[in-house]
Amino acid sequence: MRVVVDTSAVMSAIMSKNGSVADVLLNPMFEFERYSCYFMPVELFKHKPKLLQYSKLEETDLLDALYTTLRKIHLVNESLISTENWQLADELTKGVDNKDVSFVALSLHLDATLWTLDKKLIKHLREKGFEKVANTQELIDLLS
Repeated sequence: MRVVVDTSAVMSAIMSKNGSVADVLLNPMFEFERYSCYFMPVELFKHKPKLLQYSKLEETDLLDALYTTLRKIHLVNESLISTENWQLADELTKGVDNKDVSFVALSLHLDATLWTLDKKLIKHLREKGFEKVANTQELIDLLS
């Protein structure tokens, strides 16, 4: 199964290393292909102060945790995504955070499920007819 991991899932895994998100993302017992776009690490570094605050990690430990986590995810260059998928993703994400468009476009490109913790995004996408989106519990159910 292919899954596009958005920034919210990675941030949660870093901030709560013993939580269910970290378990799904890092535990090899959950067998699925993890993907994200190059935009995700940029967003992570933008939120570095928040990650440091909530994870209670020293900066070097945070960087180690980010490295360990990012090694589990195949990063895909957004330039490989077709114009059609960008346009559809743009339509699907109108009215929510425009930073989510790259994750939706990549999900369309890979025919993958989008894993996000953003409840507003999940609700919005489903209302637009995009069903290949899951929160953590739904992803666990899909993988079981």
